Amino acid sequence: MKTLYFSLPSVMLKKILEEEFLDHFEREILPRFSILALEQDPGGVFLELKEDIRKSAVINGMTFIHSFQESWLNFLIGEWRPKSRLLTAKSITVTKKEQSLYIMIPDWTEQGISKDLTTTLLDGLLEGILGTFHLEAPEIVEERGIFTTWRIRI
Repeated sequence: MKTLYFSLPSVMLKKILEEEFLDHFEREILPRFSILALEQDPGGVFLELKEDIRKSAVINGMTFIHSFQESWLNFLIGEWRPKSRLLTAKSITVTKKEQSLYIMIPDWTEQGISKDLTTTLLDGLLEGILGTFHLEAPEIVEERGIFTTWRIRI
């Protein structure tokens, strides 16, 4: 599976991450955790459940890998089409430098969702996806304004 994943043309990998991954996050993940979106108390529910939330995100990332597999197979037979995004105008940007992918992801603070919550969820999702390929967990290399950048070593 790891070989299949990295045999994808970089433009295909970029499209999957930028379009399908973000669509999955907004459509599937954020609604599941929206009850915590308004939690602003530093000693409140979110902090109590943070580790469980992260573990849940890792599991979600592991299941999302099936979307990668389906997209890869559809690409091979010439039937892959990016999903049309309906939720927001946000975008993930993916760049490749040497043996690393850099994924810059915005947060959803203007929608009332704390940056800590989105960072926890996204970090767990990426770890779940990468764990499926037996790759190292992602690392946050920059947090600037409303964007967070993760590095994935390949």
